[in-house]
Amino acid sequence: MNNNFRNLDDSFCSETGKLIAKRVSHKLELDLLCLLRVGTKGINQPEANNAFGETCLHTSVSTLQNSYGIPIARRQEPWTHRLGGKTHFMRYWLFDEKAEIKAVALLNSLRSKRGMYPIQPS
Repeated sequence: MNNNFRNLDDSFCSETGKLIAKRVSHKLELDLLCLLRVGTKGINQPEANNAFGETCLHTSVSTLQNSYGIPIARRQEPWTHRLGGKTHFMRYWLFDEKAEIKAVALLNSLRSKRGMYPIQPS
């Protein structure tokens, strides 16, 4: 697993472990941060679970699209589970630069409600 996904939640001071925000990150914040960090590589459910405990990535993607108008691209891909069986997961990524701009705006709106500084688009 790529370490880029680690420590997505900056609500806590990494040195002291204490909360530095008004409250912990909203689930959608973590999803948005992850989608912004992975870029066009995208992320699937097992990776999201490993990265930050996301158990319903498909629901978050649906919310981002339907409630916030952020277009997210997807592609189904095969997955081999630990017992060797086959299944499929969807890989998600932000559709284009406009989607990235919307994602950053929503992320910063959620962060400001917690007293956190905005992130800068890359």
